[in-house]
Amino acid sequence: MNIQQLKGFPTAETGIEKGVSACFAGLIQGHLVMAGGCNFPERPAAEKGEKRYYKGIYATPVEGLDIKEWTKVGELPTSIAYGMSIVKGDTLYCIGGNNTESSLCSVSAITFKNGKATVTSLPPLPAKLDNHAGCAVGDSLIVLGGNWNGHASNRVLMLELSALDKGWQQLPDFPGIARVQPVCASHGNSFCLWGGSSPRTEAQDAQLGLEGWQFNFCSATWSPLPAPTDAAGESVFLGGGCATTLADGSIVAMGGVNKDVFLSAVNHPQPGYMTHPVEWYRFNRLVMQFKDGQWKTLGESEATARAGAALFTDSTHLYEIGGELKPGIRSTGIYKITLK
Repeated sequence: MNIQQLKGFPTAETGIEKGVSACFAGLIQGHLVMAGGCNFPERPAAEKGEKRYYKGIYATPVEGLDIKEWTKVGELPTSIAYGMSIVKGDTLYCIGGNNTESSLCSVSAITFKNGKATVTSLPPLPAKLDNHAGCAVGDSLIVLGGNWNGHASNRVLMLELSALDKGWQQLPDFPGIARVQPVCASHGNSFCLWGGSSPRTEAQDAQLGLEGWQFNFCSATWSPLPAPTDAAGESVFLGGGCATTLADGSIVAMGGVNKDVFLSAVNHPQPGYMTHPVEWYRFNRLVMQFKDGQWKTLGESEATARAGAALFTDSTHLYEIGGELKPGIRSTGIYKITLK
């Protein structure tokens, strides 16, 4: 595995140059495209800084110099982060998300031509949705989990791009706990999910989704999948991580928070949690592949130890954009990853 950092980051919106998490991103028309995202540009979250959301759409040629010059090519209808981006053909779909005012049910399609982005509205989601996951399967967009009108959800939705008049259709809920910030990727005529967590309530502590689930369209049923594990056989939590499908149909996943640190923080909050150094949080460093029903580790790196990063592929390389190094601290890191 080879990881190359691509220098440069958007600067057209004040504050965005400090890096963002939870942006939309993908590869269309030979360009890396990113949009939206959020950060704490003036004061860190640990110092009660104000979170800022962005709406710019930026592009840079994927080929050429390692120092990327990002050009603002358009704007989203509103400032937004924590949605789901899916690339299908030459279109980047931006689904749901939230900002300082509200969660959103909007769905936008971004196309890029002659140096400009065109944004088209698609049928809205049936509810306000944020911190969900999704992927494309065939001609359909899939989204699942996340916060549905403010509550953790097991719901799964599908939009057929060839039949937009049908709107978003509901598929069978995935089993087990509701999951906020899971990961999802297509796998042949199916899609899979791992990670995510259900929030703490007065009735019970927060719970983690370690094992996976696979939905098969032919049978319209869910079946269990193994949790990823490290070299010591310990389960790896992918909540807040990212995943994508490679050309051979296998799935690559990386990043996410450490399950023990995260559970302790949400179930037994302690003063000063936000003030520790980056290494204390032990974000997942492993780059993992799910193939033939099994997980294996391809490598590990600090560059991939992110939460809220965007991940996509051009069938030859992986690209990882942004994310956070620790709670509240964003990254300007953009990495090109070659799997060997």
